[in-house]
Amino acid sequence: MSILVGFNLDDYEPVASRIGKFYSAHPEGRIITELVHYLSDIAVFKAELWLDGEIIATGWAEEIRGQGNVNRISHVENCETGAVGRALANAGY
Repeated sequence: MSILVGFNLDDYEPVASRIGKFYSAHPEGRIITELVHYLSDIAVFKAELWLDGEIIATGWAEEIRGQGNVNRISHVENCETGAVGRALANAGY
């Protein structure tokens, strides 16, 4: 089991909540995702946050089918959400 140094689950705000905050602050903003790799049950997503025609943040995620509870059945969805979460974190959300 790996432990993220400095990560406190009590302080974690779900991605869905941060998406809502982003769109509340920037109704014209866009979150664009792309599945950039899928092979042998490994998914890689890229997410971009756009404002006024410019990328303000990016995020990347990789997930492997079967690693952890969520990835047993939803590794692609989890990967996309992870990339969006990283982009939002990089933009301060």
